[in-house]
Amino acid sequence: MDNSLRTRSSRLLRLQTEQDEIESITHLKVRVDLDDDRLWHYVIFDLNGPYHGGFYWGQVKFPEQYPIDPPSISLITPSGVFPIDIDLVHLVSKEDWQPSCTVGKMLAGIIALMSDTSNVNIPQKKMDADASLAFNCFHRRFRLLFP
Repeated sequence: MDNSLRTRSSRLLRLQTEQDEIESITHLKVRVDLDDDRLWHYVIFDLNGPYHGGFYWGQVKFPEQYPIDPPSISLITPSGVFPIDIDLVHLVSKEDWQPSCTVGKMLAGIIALMSDTSNVNIPQKKMDADASLAFNCFHRRFRLLFP
């Protein structure tokens, strides 16, 4: 078997395993992009506290050498917690990435941070939550992936 084919096969098996793991995480849905199997879309929803009622859409981009190289995780919907369209993995530290890390664990960490209400402007976060679905529905890709 060709080395690049073996690498691709190994990556696809890892991604399937991770997708199965993510299915058990509450407040999270993931869909593989319609055109690119190395791009996942996720939505965080049904959180408690000031984010209740919000739908926070983001993307996970997998490099060719995943899991050796880290994925890129970004948030598209404004949340007031994380900057939008910025790689959150690199924001924290790319050097801390380990191949044993999983996307599910990283997304669960994002959910945990969004669930922490200390130092939060609750009225602003509630307004962000209320506006999030309309923001997302403006994007055709979101509507196709999360009907």
